[in-house]
Amino acid sequence: MPRRRTRIILAAALTAASLDSAPLRAQSAPLRPPPCRHPVDLELTSVDDFSADLARVLEITGAAPLTVMAVRRLSRGSGLRVCADGSDLARDALLPPAAAPARANVVRVLPAVSFSELNSAYPLDRDNGALWAGRGVATAVSAGVAVRWGVLTAALAPTIAYQQNRDFETVPVDAPSYSRFANPWHTQGIDWPQRFGADAFWTLDAGQSYIRVDYHGFAVGLSNENLWWGPGRLNSIVLGASAPGFPHLFLGTGRPVNVGIGRLDGELLWGRLAESDYWDGDPTNDRRMFAGIVLGIEPRGLPGLTLGVARAYLEVIPPDGLSIGDYISHPYAHPRANPQGPIGGNQLASIFGRWALPAAGFEAYAEWAREDNWDSFHDLLLEPEHSQGYTLGFQKVTPAGSRSLRLFGELTHLEASTSLRSGRGAVTFYTHSQVRQGYTQRGQLLGASIGPGSNAAALGADLFAGRSVTGLTLQRIAHDNDAYYAVWARYYGFRGHDVELAASVRHQHLLGPFAIGGEIGLSTRYNRDFLDLSDVYTVPDRVDHNLHLRLTATWRPNLGVVGLVP
Repeated sequence: MPRRRTRIILAAALTAASLDSAPLRAQSAPLRPPPCRHPVDLELTSVDDFSADLARVLEITGAAPLTVMAVRRLSRGSGLRVCADGSDLARDALLPPAAAPARANVVRVLPAVSFSELNSAYPLDRDNGALWAGRGVATAVSAGVAVRWGVLTAALAPTIAYQQNRDFETVPVDAPSYSRFANPWHTQGIDWPQRFGADAFWTLDAGQSYIRVDYHGFAVGLSNENLWWGPGRLNSIVLGASAPGFPHLFLGTGRPVNVGIGRLDGELLWGRLAESDYWDGDPTNDRRMFAGIVLGIEPRGLPGLTLGVARAYLEVIPPDGLSIGDYISHPYAHPRANPQGPIGGNQLASIFGRWALPAAGFEAYAEWAREDNWDSFHDLLLEPEHSQGYTLGFQKVTPAGSRSLRLFGELTHLEASTSLRSGRGAVTFYTHSQVRQGYTQRGQLLGASIGPGSNAAALGADLFAGRSVTGLTLQRIAHDNDAYYAVWARYYGFRGHDVELAASVRHQHLLGPFAIGGEIGLSTRYNRDFLDLSDVYTVPDRVDHNLHLRLTATWRPNLGVVGLVP
């Protein structure tokens, strides 16, 4: 072949190769999002209030960055930068313009938050932290300041609450060593009072206070914050916000960390739980340790997908205390390998997942949990449903003209499983025979607010219009079916269940630096607390009606920051 012809063919081949490889190089280069022309800020005021809910809606519509939905605490970052380019929801719904970047060392005034609840007939206490919403009026106010100094951040944000605690009919407790307000169906298994005494009372709580150090994506600190683990919206099985926060040490990621196979987020924590004044009179069992771990990962190449695990361990602290080694080793030693004599430990573990699809404005999530240790892998494999609980949920946001419509649903099941048929003992969520205060902090539930042995199903819709949101929720809760089947079902069949049907309407509006919200709900509860199930020859006919009101007001001072001398 002539040399000239050979050179022409070789040049053509090299040209073709370079043309073919250019698109490949372009495809392999990282894609950078275009600069945001309309940034807005959302300042979060809680792990479970309207601001947190709105942040999640913005995330699944693509206006906010996707998060690894594993652990939520305010100190991880109380502000969310949102891009409103092409998003009517982010641009119009309750968000102020973005502020200029703050200096490295600052003192900041935190939002002041007030919320009040009224129940006309019986308590309705759900996801309100240190407040206990019994019958009558209950009001809480929180405010404070935050400081950042290099890698150190801290906040003092106490909560003060008043509870009117009006009288209502409770179940008599025939147990001399327990308070007359104790839970009648699980007296020796959970510190979850029917009522917090006979009088009005005040509560002063450390609230969302903390001190922490963040360095290269990792964090360590001391905190009293409320935590929320996993993807549940209305109910988190392992750790939610129905109880006051508890003092704890934590160690983990300060933000999701790239570990090659994906973005990893999580933390370890060790804390101390306290007993209420309305359970037993034994001072030797008042303190419990809490040890927990939660991990979530967004697999590489699957943005919006979160897979995670969570585990909590409780143990009664003996009168002579526990050593640091005990705090570290006991939560991760199998009970058979680490017997504690009459005082054992209790495990609650879960796996969870969530997939958010911003292009569709949709997310689905699930959590599956077990309340009891398994004897072996064989046990877990053959009867995984023993002591199980689960949550399934979804959200869908769709444009409705210049507005946005959000539809949602959630199902939570904490009722004892069918493994009882094989002769295994009943295991009721959040109760325990040895850690007898159960899964509570100062008498309020650490997990799902629906309580032991219960099931809940909810459907709802919200309309985001301009600077306001209006919504409707329908809910059915079957309270403590475990107690009903153990004591009453043989006499009353299907007629004696404690079931609550509820409907609520809510509205939220932004007025400058103020966010004002309100909710009104009506509920009908059949056979409340099984109060009238005493004569097995009559058909139960007890019906209670409750009017529930909730008012919230938030002042975001937006006063800027006060710079500190480096």
